[in-house]
Amino acid sequence: MKLRALLKRSIFVIISSLIVTACSQGTDCSVRKIKFDQDWKFHLGQMEDAAKESYDDSEWRVLNLPHDWSVEPLPGSDGLSVGPFSKESAGGFATGQTVGGWYRKSFTIDRKDAHKLHSLYFEGVYAQSEVWVNGQKVNFNAYGYSSFKCDITSYCHPAGEVNTIAVKVTNEGKNSRWYAGSGIYRHVWFIKTDSVHLDE
Repeated sequence: MKLRALLKRSIFVIISSLIVTACSQGTDCSVRKIKFDQDWKFHLGQMEDAAKESYDDSEWRVLNLPHDWSVEPLPGSDGLSVGPFSKESAGGFATGQTVGGWYRKSFTIDRKDAHKLHSLYFEGVYAQSEVWVNGQKVNFNAYGYSSFKCDITSYCHPAGEVNTIAVKVTNEGKNSRWYAGSGIYRHVWFIKTDSVHLDE
């Protein structure tokens, strides 16, 4: 038992020493979190091919996050909706936000960050969400109350080239007793780290 504890302690010391050595030799071991809330494009409703990199979103509404489309009336009310809520939903109009939406954003990785790892951290998206980068599906999150992180390093274009993020959000069915809102309702962060770093 003492041997096992000594071995664990030794491994911890060795790993810590390697990290400290790497950081002292000019490697940036910090985690850089950049708020990623500005200048997203949004479309209410499902759109075919909206995950594609080449999709034309020039007519979409530009907004900043956090965003909740449930507080916005559905366009063209037909008597089946009360504000943004549909009477045809499984939960009735009390919980029936049945429509979905898309968010898109473009960004470029700086050439000085070409060697870094890149992630997106979503504090909250309600409810089911899919994250796409440059037309490739990166992540699916089913639970609207949980935060999640996606490593997008391998999906990004080389530094200096434009990348496109597309987030599909669906909020349908009898899914919540309380008002939950819809969409990317909390902050999004762009995280860049060196290959050797201390995780959060």
